[in-house]
Amino acid sequence: MKIRIQFLNCFLVIGVCFLLTGCISDKKKESVTATPSPTEKYNDEQEDITGPGSETVSYGLYEVNGEILDTLDIGAKKGRTYKKVLSFSHYLSVKRKYSLVILSDFQTIPFKADNKKRSDSYTFTMNKNTVKKIQLEFESPPNHRELSLLIIPEAEFQLETENIDIGSGLQDIITLRYIKNNQNHQHVEHLSPLQTTGELSGEEAFLTSQERGNKILFKSKANEKAFLQIFNANDRNLDYAVVAFSGTKQVKFNNKTVSFISVKGGSTNIYEVNIPKVKEKQNYQIVLFPSPYKTGKIEDGLNNKSYSTFRTLIEP
Repeated sequence: MKIRIQFLNCFLVIGVCFLLTGCISDKKKESVTATPSPTEKYNDEQEDITGPGSETVSYGLYEVNGEILDTLDIGAKKGRTYKKVLSFSHYLSVKRKYSLVILSDFQTIPFKADNKKRSDSYTFTMNKNTVKKIQLEFESPPNHRELSLLIIPEAEFQLETENIDIGSGLQDIITLRYIKNNQNHQHVEHLSPLQTTGELSGEEAFLTSQERGNKILFKSKANEKAFLQIFNANDRNLDYAVVAFSGTKQVKFNNKTVSFISVKGGSTNIYEVNIPKVKEKQNYQIVLFPSPYKTGKIEDGLNNKSYSTFRTLIEP
């Protein structure tokens, strides 16, 4: 399905991204007074699911003419330039800031949003129960194989306490991925894990201070060692692309902009992580993209999402 929806809790964006089919909220619906018409351009609404009082966020990417884009097709371009519209419906009872970044083959690229100056990110504020249509313009390298849009909630918010509810709300990143059906697959080198074991934390991506630890790394001193546990809950092997962010800025993960790993089904791989040097407090979050560059029915439900670690606050 091409439109995505999330059900949310009270502090920050939290929850699992569901396909719209069969998605029903457990919350009691309030009367809807401002739901857009189904015929409106760039309309990502779903009757009786989204709308004021639903505590949901829904979103979709469209051509300028209003045609919604499939996750495996970024659609039309003119020369090297793409022009798209991101529809974002924020039916929460609180005000939020979100930041958008666009990646080509998992590396950030500059873009224009709402005809503003070209930048590597775009931050926008959503008042309660509002909808925004963001005009996008960007170029991608001619041989790119995958484009990703990441929408990060409260990207610059620094969590000073070990509050797991707030930490969970900061963990999930809204993700839209568009993979070209390109048969010319280039070889990628996979990182070797320190060890492979069974399930540890139950989290797909988990950063901790101990190799087999289960305590969330909410804070860390710069230049220290940490350990990334990646759990593959599926019954088959999965590949992942691995990147890291500080707020909206892409930073190195173990001295590389993009890394690739492979994890056996039902297993956890453990990797040593070098916490970056910083001059002042900075956020640090590792993001995984399962099944990078891969299309086909076996990849459905995997190649349209990302997994993230809890956000870590790095102190000098």
